[in-house]
Amino acid sequence: MLGFRVLAAFGAISMWVPHYSDLAQPVSAEDRIAKNTEYAKKLIEKGVNHGREVATITAKAGTDAAEILHRRATEGLDEFRSLANQQAAR
Repeated sequence: MLGFRVLAAFGAISMWVPHYSDLAQPVSAEDRIAKNTEYAKKLIEKGVNHGREVATITAKAGTDAAEILHRRATEGLDEFRSLANQQAAR
């Protein structure tokens, strides 16, 4: 888990480095606002895409879990029915 945190932190830092190096360059206020706006737009798009990915993974996990529960419940009921039939046959 710690390795994941380190990689996530490194990824976040590596995203910001180019942005900060751009801020160090002498440009007009309009250009700086335009760059910051574009950068914010990219961050929002990336966040939305990550959110979609998490939602997709969560939905698939929920579906898989429901299928497993359904299959096991069916197997249990079939086993119970078989046991009841054996008892009735005696």
